Amino acid sequence: MKLKKLDYRYDIQGLRALAVIIVVLFHTDWPLFSGGFVGVDIFLVISGYLITRIIYSKLQNNSFSFTDFYLKRARRLMPALFITLSTSSIASFLLLTPSHFKRYGVALISSVYSLANIFFLGETGYFNTESMFKPLLHMWSLSLEEQFYLIWPFTIFILYKLFSNRIFTFILIFGVISFILNGIYISDQEAIFYLLPFRVFEFCIGASVIWLSRIDFKKSWIHEILILISLILMIYPVFTFSKATVFPYYNALTPCLGAVLLIFSGGKSRLASIFKNKFMVYTGSISYSWYLVHWPLFILYKYWYFKELRTTSMIILVFISYVLACILHHFIEEPMRQKDIGYKLSNKVFLLFLLAMIIGLSSFGIITWKEKWGQSRQYLKKISHDYKKVLSRPDCIKNKGICKIDNTIQYDAALVGDSHANFTFIYSVIASHNNLVIKHFPGLSACFALFDNTLDCQNVMNKQLNFIIENKIKRVFLASNWSIYTHQYSADWIFKKLKKTIETLRKNNIDVYVWGSMPFLSRTPQSCFDRPFRSGECDVFMKPINYPDQIKYNNDLKKVVIANDGRYFDLFKELCNDNNCRVAYDGMSLYSDRYHIHERNFGGYLYMKYFHNNKLTFEHLFVKH
Repeated sequence: MKLKKLDYRYDIQGLRALAVIIVVLFHTDWPLFSGGFVGVDIFLVISGYLITRIIYSKLQNNSFSFTDFYLKRARRLMPALFITLSTSSIASFLLLTPSHFKRYGVALISSVYSLANIFFLGETGYFNTESMFKPLLHMWSLSLEEQFYLIWPFTIFILYKLFSNRIFTFILIFGVISFILNGIYISDQEAIFYLLPFRVFEFCIGASVIWLSRIDFKKSWIHEILILISLILMIYPVFTFSKATVFPYYNALTPCLGAVLLIFSGGKSRLASIFKNKFMVYTGSISYSWYLVHWPLFILYKYWYFKELRTTSMIILVFISYVLACILHHFIEEPMRQKDIGYKLSNKVFLLFLLAMIIGLSSFGIITWKEKWGQSRQYLKKISHDYKKVLSRPDCIKNKGICKIDNTIQYDAALVGDSHANFTFIYSVIASHNNLVIKHFPGLSACFALFDNTLDCQNVMNKQLNFIIENKIKRVFLASNWSIYTHQYSADWIFKKLKKTIETLRKNNIDVYVWGSMPFLSRTPQSCFDRPFRSGECDVFMKPINYPDQIKYNNDLKKVVIANDGRYFDLFKELCNDNNCRVAYDGMSLYSDRYHIHERNFGGYLYMKYFHNNKLTFEHLFVKH
């Protein structure tokens, strides 16, 4: 099939506009547009169609050049991308906390090298509240497309040279395999959402239009119906899909088929004129720039403001992002696309520009990642001299506390558990104050401190607990965030296991001290308190999410511990009052994330609260009643 020269498709520009509008509205967090993430899938279909057509038509004319293809892609994508990354980096340096800024450095490097989708796969999900701390999260889809641009030309080139008349068949095969992979790995939602092999079928759906266009419906009303169906298929998911929707897999077919029908019939339908008006065509032309700038603007403003945004504020942000996109498009994206307009950059100068940007951004990311200036950005903190002195205390003082000493020594206590067992400062301060030595077992991630807990870490946890028994250590601290495990186990099951664990330890004359569950928060207070700059004052008290349920679980847990002759550290009693919980002390966050304490700050808080009353003892904190 010989392809005709591709005329400018105003309807496809309008389709781009629809896709980016859908994505931007989704990122406003307005519940009405809960399925707006499908805008990305529309972009993938468009890319599949246009890129395949460009490559295939040039191969037919013997004019295809890998160098020319990749250079044009670089001119099209890289300048606007690198300018966005540069400005986002400056803003992030000024706004983000040290921990978030460190993570930003890795995200920046992955974005520069088109690996952001792989990086964010290993982090908290796209739909999680933690996404508000990731100014570059939207780069995952750009990395996905760039990976496609990297491999697709070689794929089509090889197919054309070997099977010139069967390319469509192979594209169908690739698409079917990709779709089947979605079904095979459906249990790993993050992987199928982020990784290219599971998205190839969407590109292939777009590419298929090239061969399907041979179908020519003579009656115009058929094309009008197809466009109407197309609109329904693309708009329906925006209002009905949500983060709970299985995606992409079969649900992605809805927006993808809608986009395909528009590309197929858009040039032959009057109804498609809604995509060809000046606003839609212009918005489509700046869609790439708008996609680049809107997310960092939204996230960094939310980060700076910290509190929930009003609708009017969000509308203003949408408008500002549109204006910024216009500026980026007209002054960076468009002039840099071709060497004979605008800045008239030769290919050699352009490549030098790219190399300089890559080196500069990579260096910035590495320095940030390695924390060369991360922690030092807390220079604006003004805390009391006594509190600062406490925070600088070592874990081991005169061989008391938590020390790296000869294992032949008789320990006074042992600390064992999940990630909460890594918060050693609380225990070390109290232990050194009371002339005790604690054996610390490094916390096992997502592994609660129970005998036979049925998790993958069960054998290691059993070994640690048995070590305590065999070495006749008289006191053990079980440090876990118990209530978080209810997504895997019922509360009753956990309580029965805990009862049995305490009984086993008590039979061996070991006193059991149980670290209680933390109040879970809707957002991390550290992201407010640890910023170099912030607007207004951060809330010292916050209301935990699902507070009644959390209180009930905590009280039930406490009853189980005390009823079985254990001691319990009630963090709700320590921190909360009248449905609100303390999240900071002396301008420092007591939380490191939504459900972990900040080791140093919280330990220092307890020291400041109880030391002067001579109550800084484990017996005072861990009660038996």
